[in-house]
Amino acid sequence: MSEYSIPDLPFTNYIGGRFEYLLKEPFALELWEYLTDKKNIVKMIDSVNSGRPALWPLLEYIEEHFGSYISSEKFTGDDVEVMVNNMILQIMETIGYEHVGCGILRHARFIRLSGVYTKKV
Repeated sequence: MSEYSIPDLPFTNYIGGRFEYLLKEPFALELWEYLTDKKNIVKMIDSVNSGRPALWPLLEYIEEHFGSYISSEKFTGDDVEVMVNNMILQIMETIGYEHVGCGILRHARFIRLSGVYTKKV
């Protein structure tokens, strides 16, 4: 599939922190499974290696399939949006990248910022 070595990342690996209450929602598992799909991790790595935020290539799908949760008044403030980025942070750190800043997603409807990463040396 690619030259990257990507470990399996079960949902139980995600540390919810302040988003723990969201993990009881069915969409949280679905979101994690989408983000940890190895093809999507490769897309995030390639995006980062091109100088873009990790979320860039997955944004359209995430906003289309999870936008109703991101914009829902059921959840506190921007918690779902921030949880998406937090999940990506944990994935990228697990595969050897570190967060170095945030990038603007100009083409976004809901998630305007996402992490920019670099490979740890």
